[in-house]
Amino acid sequence: LDGPSYPVRIDLPGALYSAYLDFTWSPWFTPQLGAELGVKLGVFSDFTTVTSDSVRFPTLAAGVVRLTPTTSAKLGVAYIDRNDIKLLPVAGIVWDPSPQKHWEIVFPYPKLACYATTTGNTQVWWYIGAEYGGGAWTYNRVDNGASDQVDINDLRVFIGVDWFNLNRWHGFAEIGYVFNREIVDVLRPEDSTDLEDTIMIRAGIHF
Repeated sequence: LDGPSYPVRIDLPGALYSAYLDFTWSPWFTPQLGAELGVKLGVFSDFTTVTSDSVRFPTLAAGVVRLTPTTSAKLGVAYIDRNDIKLLPVAGIVWDPSPQKHWEIVFPYPKLACYATTTGNTQVWWYIGAEYGGGAWTYNRVDNGASDQVDINDLRVFIGVDWFNLNRWHGFAEIGYVFNREIVDVLRPEDSTDLEDTIMIRAGIHF
């Protein structure tokens, strides 16, 4: 972290860490009725102080109803386990208007993806998306040594590319705009502050 230094300086450490296991399950109980279930169990801290508040388990539970062969409705709740906001509704439509398009018009993580090309055994798709970003961490205040908690909340819109191959490797790269940023401090609420908009660049690979 760099700052913030405006309008007040919050006594935050230079880095915050997230170490977790992420489990997801998307079963179909009948051809028309399914679910999207997920839990992320981990420790979110500066690792200078680790308390029971450092252990968090954001959870997602949503029902999925297939309306047509190409359209499904999704409704549920996301427990994001932050200090300021605990729950977010999950609602929307998943639509495949063609084999080359996959549109998840779902709050709070919409994503519209379109097929781009195939190289060897690898498919490449491009997409636009949005999400409610940020997280919650515990940290040790430098000024008095007290254990504190902080939320960093924001909204993100981005454009990127996905690639998939037959060996089950999946990679992505994206760039986005981050706005409505805020820091919420638990021990000293008066230190909570809004932040300037910024740019996000991220990429990853998983199997």
